[in-house]
Amino acid sequence: MATIGDPWRKALLLISVTCLFLVLANPYGVATGNLDLDPYTPVRSEVAKTKHGKVMLLSSFDDFYSIRSNFDSRREFGETHVERGYDKVLSAASLGELGSIRIQLTEPYFSQVTATAGDFPVVLYKVVTHATSKNQKLEDARYVLKWGDDVRNEFYQVIRLLSEKGMYSYDYDKSYENGLDANWVFSFPRSTEGLPDIQETAEFQYLAKSGEMDNVTAEVTLIAAYGPSAPTQIIRVIHNGVSTAHTVTASQPAVVKLKLRNGDKVRFSNVLPCRLPQTFQPGEEDWRKYCYGISDIQVRLESQP
Repeated sequence: MATIGDPWRKALLLISVTCLFLVLANPYGVATGNLDLDPYTPVRSEVAKTKHGKVMLLSSFDDFYSIRSNFDSRREFGETHVERGYDKVLSAASLGELGSIRIQLTEPYFSQVTATAGDFPVVLYKVVTHATSKNQKLEDARYVLKWGDDVRNEFYQVIRLLSEKGMYSYDYDKSYENGLDANWVFSFPRSTEGLPDIQETAEFQYLAKSGEMDNVTAEVTLIAAYGPSAPTQIIRVIHNGVSTAHTVTASQPAVVKLKLRNGDKVRFSNVLPCRLPQTFQPGEEDWRKYCYGISDIQVRLESQP
């Protein structure tokens, strides 16, 4: 026998069954968060427009490890496990073995699609392709700048530090001795020991790994050391037995253009004495003598602009 509450029970049952169907079927992706909004929603939306779309993350080490999960994973498993190839991209920002590396995210190779805000903002760029372009295999670098032994490793390499924090915890750090904009050549005083200074000399040898890279053009930017009151310096550059002199001041660097062949050596040395920083920067206490700096090395095929 029907009662007054039966229609309501039937309606409630129908609603329950409908809700259960929507949760299980998930036709609009509601249950899996497809319609959730967060700062990265515009990026996901743009990537979803392209079939099999993929994103490659490029960032500094500081940005990459600001994400807690990345930091914790590196602490537990080591940087090699976490970075998985990032090192080749990010560590090459200083002089390194390839010279200076810059990725210009502009036309005709890249176009900006969208940008996000928030604690970790990102910008999404699209690789511009053309109908006539051919896919090229990404290979290892086809040349190396082999630095000599008369300059410290920190002059051109990333500094890696590992310190123990507690019994089973470690802190990792990667940095550059003087940042990414300057690589200073020093003279180390030993007058208190009655000995002459230890004078660094920057030198590299260009080694090609493929025939097409046997002849290249290198542009080396030399700078005075250091700051707005840096004293004038004259830097001698010796290449294939030919010596040239270049004057640098605090406001005027020198760009040296060299045509390099496989096996060529390039040597840099200061003509004027190196200076303690307190002689031109009052208040400085650095005990090293600054000679000059190299801020940039660009290597191009001779046919490239």
